[in-house]
Amino acid sequence: MTDRRAALAASIANAILESSRQHEACSLLAAETLIQAEAMRQQFELTGRRPWDAKGAVIN
Repeated sequence: MTDRRAALAASIANAILESSRQHEACSLLAAETLIQAEAMRQQFELTGRRPWDAKGAVIN
């Protein structure tokens, strides 16, 4: 009985740890996205151009 409880407790602890890592990764991604959005906004204010306004290259 104790082994099952220990295994269950270990499984729960691992799930909590993994969830915590995923929440941390999401937070880092959100922070990086915010930095990139701010950089694009500043670039637009300076140049009046957005990255998606660029014309694509055609390769023949």
